[in-house]
Amino acid sequence: YRPAHLTQTAADDTVGYSIAYARAANNQILLNILQARDRLPMHYLSVSGIADAPSTSNSVGASLLPLPFGSPLGALSGSSANASTSLTVHPSYGVTPLDPERLLKAVYAPAPNEVFQYYWDNGWPRDVLLYLLVGHARAGGCANLSAGEVIRAGQVSVAAGAPGPKDCAFAPDKAPVEIADLVARVRQARAGHEPMDVVPFRKGGCSLVTTASDAASRLELLKLAAGNKAYSYSEDAKTGSARLESCSGERSIALVFRGEDDRARLYLLDLRSLEQMSYWLGGRVREGGMPMVRPPGSDAAGHDVPLFRIEQGQLAHGLADADFAAALTYRGQRYRAGFAADCEIDSTCSAEARTEIDRSGTVLALLAQLYALAPAPESLTPPPRFEVS
Repeated sequence: YRPAHLTQTAADDTVGYSIAYARAANNQILLNILQARDRLPMHYLSVSGIADAPSTSNSVGASLLPLPFGSPLGALSGSSANASTSLTVHPSYGVTPLDPERLLKAVYAPAPNEVFQYYWDNGWPRDVLLYLLVGHARAGGCANLSAGEVIRAGQVSVAAGAPGPKDCAFAPDKAPVEIADLVARVRQARAGHEPMDVVPFRKGGCSLVTTASDAASRLELLKLAAGNKAYSYSEDAKTGSARLESCSGERSIALVFRGEDDRARLYLLDLRSLEQMSYWLGGRVREGGMPMVRPPGSDAAGHDVPLFRIEQGQLAHGLADADFAAALTYRGQRYRAGFAADCEIDSTCSAEARTEIDRSGTVLALLAQLYALAPAPESLTPPPRFEVS
């Protein structure tokens, strides 16, 4: 028993198994994109875990020739002895298809609005998020509310009939919105330090269910709103009365910009499912037209790189499979994606690395995290919002 040796072995094995699991997940995503490129069915598997049960065996052998009695000094010169130790590794892991409920909730269903807002608010590249997660966008104006009022409200509600004092009189544009135009608008806002925010959007508005004025009744309404997301609870700080409203209708997510005279400029986003993201990427790989985005570590114009790229065949000199997040053999060809960009594209990258840098690693990381959320897509859902005015 050697503690130092055991510590080193456990540390090395942990890193090795972690790398193996990560590459298995990345390769699964890359395989689905390749199958989508070829218009083949996509499948979703999970690796339940990797375990190891190594075994050691020892053997000792000896070979003795007849003793040469005439030469007592070299009696054992023709004999031999040997010993050997062997270590056998028995890794075990489980690979199983996703169950139907998990497929329906997290793979085939559109990404939850809260998931988009989570990544948007936590520093992920916004051009990558828009191209990958957003299938369609609609633009319009909120004529009766300022951008500041919409953002402070925390939610955009459009009533089915006449808008209430906190509802948005939304007037959609006739012309459709291209995602590339929306990406350019976001870049412009960031360059000019223009305020913009992501807020939930509800079309159909809220209808009054009941009101309450005493403390006990208000508490009951609050419990109803906390237990059912279809209800919205609000209080009037001046009168002490409470309102319980039923909020149904279309739900989406909206980007809010400050227009002229502080009017709210809204872009309503329809989000893709994980299946649709893989299929869309496969189509772009097959047909071309991959969007160009800002490279890792850069927010300046002039060095845009492809959103996603798959390398096929032989690599440039000095590069290997280990330099990529995913590498697999598919239909007799070797494919790779997700180059490890550990340098600055405009200064310290080698000529070979500069041609490989793109956002494929970010795309694989995002898809892998969405895939990992599949068991519980509601894990990023925030608590219900209560308004006090």
